[in-house]
Amino acid sequence: MVVDVSDTASSPEGTSKKIDSKFVIQTDKISVTSAEFQSMDTTGGAGTFRTLISAPGAGYAIVPLNVFMNVTYVSGSASNTILFLGFVSNSTQLYWSSVSKFMFAGANASWSLQSSNAGKGSFNGINDNKPFLMYANQNFTEVISADVYVTYNIIQL
Repeated sequence: MVVDVSDTASSPEGTSKKIDSKFVIQTDKISVTSAEFQSMDTTGGAGTFRTLISAPGAGYAIVPLNVFMNVTYVSGSASNTILFLGFVSNSTQLYWSSVSKFMFAGANASWSLQSSNAGKGSFNGINDNKPFLMYANQNFTEVISADVYVTYNIIQL
């Protein structure tokens, strides 16, 4: 429910109206710590990914539109680590987007990402109630942190 303040037919404060969730586009800010970057290896273990958007519930799917990242570089030698965004925390074949040599420059960086599936798809099966995740092909060696802004909507399947 939303309140339409321009429609005062029901009340001087506005009229309550129903809005369909397919019309809501949302942006969330997620802070990713250096410790999280340094434990993003897809080979398994406790801290192998960072959830950017939690699973929306049965019968719903996340549709990412854009991911913008401001990455702060502190120290460390540049690595050849690939950053992935997707719905499966260990897939380097099925993902929404990726960045090769993510922090190779060894400096502060900003990234704006959109889907880069190129026919591979982003999930093997029906994407029902899946979280949207950040993970990597190996742990980062650099000391970095990031503010990640994910713009998306949630649809009912």
